[in-house]
Amino acid sequence: MNKFCSSTATEKLVKVVGKVQYMNVTTNEVEDFQVVNKEVRDFNFHKIWLEHVLTTFDIIGNQKTKIALYIIDNLNSDNQFIGTVKNIAEKMNCSPETVRQTLNALLENDFLRKIQNGVYMVNPNMIFKGSHNGRMNVLIRYTDTTKTKNQFKKFNEEVKTKSVDEGG
Repeated sequence: MNKFCSSTATEKLVKVVGKVQYMNVTTNEVEDFQVVNKEVRDFNFHKIWLEHVLTTFDIIGNQKTKIALYIIDNLNSDNQFIGTVKNIAEKMNCSPETVRQTLNALLENDFLRKIQNGVYMVNPNMIFKGSHNGRMNVLIRYTDTTKTKNQFKKFNEEVKTKSVDEGG
């Protein structure tokens, strides 16, 4: 997958593993050394899987793309965007209908997931700002909301089917 980093990232992290004793082969003396591990870590930037994002942006068009980018720029650490249609329309100087159409397109294409009114989570498989472990944590919660939503939908369908079968 293609990845784009939107700001500076921390690339190296030094981790102290502990002390180890080594023998100096020249002097046969045992010396203590502190062992350090360098690990490459990725955090403090957005990872964007362009293949998915560009497909989504292609669907939503120009003013709508600006709204989508506004959402991306205003994500919290849980990959959530908090804002109402009215707030977004005022900030972006566009109509509430354009905002609604954009949100609906993003929801339909699994770019966004509605958590509750005014709270949306961006799919961490598409965009995430933070470390790999942070992304995995958010991805689990994102997946859990899908399961919960599907279970609720299945339950509602079963209730409807049952009431039709019972003549209700």
